[in-house]
Amino acid sequence: MLEVKFTDNLRIRGCSRATLHSESGAILFGLQAALDRARVVKLQPMISGNVVPTDMLSWHLLALAPGTDTTAAIAALSSRPEVQYVYSHSSVLPPPPTKSQ
Repeated sequence: MLEVKFTDNLRIRGCSRATLHSESGAILFGLQAALDRARVVKLQPMISGNVVPTDMLSWHLLALAPGTDTTAAIAALSSRPEVQYVYSHSSVLPPPPTKSQ
């Protein structure tokens, strides 16, 4: 799974499975083709709900098809002008800090 932040000015939003739309009216054919080549099979907002902070609307989680080269997918997506950040998502939390004795 990858985390991606699309550029804010395009107001890109996921609408179903692995498709996108831009609330600013931008044409996303190139980005959609890059998602297809990266083998993205599911796209979902990072935060869902009725009230999502505006600064989080451009963040999404991308699920990749099994066996996908994650490094290659990150490289391909990070080269797109619509993508501000992309990196591997980790559900593993770091251990809590230890107290000094």
